[in-house]
Amino acid sequence: MRINKLEVRKSSSNSYELVEWVENSEGSAFCYTILSWLNSKEQPDIKFVGNRPFEVDDKETLWKLMKYGQAIIQAEYDLKD
Repeated sequence: MRINKLEVRKSSSNSYELVEWVENSEGSAFCYTILSWLNSKEQPDIKFVGNRPFEVDDKETLWKLMKYGQAIIQAEYDLKD
């Protein structure tokens, strides 16, 4: 799910990550990871990448997508039980 420049997506490690999309000086879009949900046997765990979550301008959207991502991964864990 993407809202503005922020997106929750499935990562290459088959977990989820929250990324921010930006454009470089040539106008090409790229993204970087703000946080990821780690695969854990007990419960989903969020790992921040440095201070990136605190540097996001749109905190309201950040929190909405964090809740959304947590709900997705929690549902997957609940189905495994």
